[in-house]
Amino acid sequence: LAGALLDAGRLDDAEAVAREATEIVRRIGESGRLSGRYRAVPAELAFVRGRRGEAVEWLLREARDAIDPHVGIAYPEVLALWLALLDRRGAAEEVVRLLAEARRLAMEAGCPRCALELEVWAGRALASVGRTIEARRTLAAWDAARPDPNPPDRLFRRWAEGVLAIEEGE
Repeated sequence: LAGALLDAGRLDDAEAVAREATEIVRRIGESGRLSGRYRAVPAELAFVRGRRGEAVEWLLREARDAIDPHVGIAYPEVLALWLALLDRRGAAEEVVRLLAEARRLAMEAGCPRCALELEVWAGRALASVGRTIEARRTLAAWDAARPDPNPPDRLFRRWAEGVLAIEEGE
């Protein structure tokens, strides 16, 4: 819910839900039910609110403490996109490095769903740093694997296509 509220721009509501979910996870000690990107919602909220240092520190700490590769996929995935958005072409090498780390974790985790989700994020990040050929290849592979994506993935895929169109001068 916090992720959906964040995506809808309802930041106050998203923060309240994320805070409550984090507290529940802390009390019961079960973080495995928070999947993929949704683990990073508190950091994403800090990021969009302009507390970027706090957001990056949170992600780096969580990534360092993640003992399960499945849990760890989201952290380099989100960091790669943030760097791509903030520094554009200047971040290209670090974005590629972070995506390689996320792909390594996805391979180690053996989760096809998370690996595919990562690829649509990778396409967006690669397009944002001007790596349009790699982005096109990544998104074409994603399209082939996901002929009927769920609505959030379809939206993110369109977003990536929009970034590619801008980068390619369309």
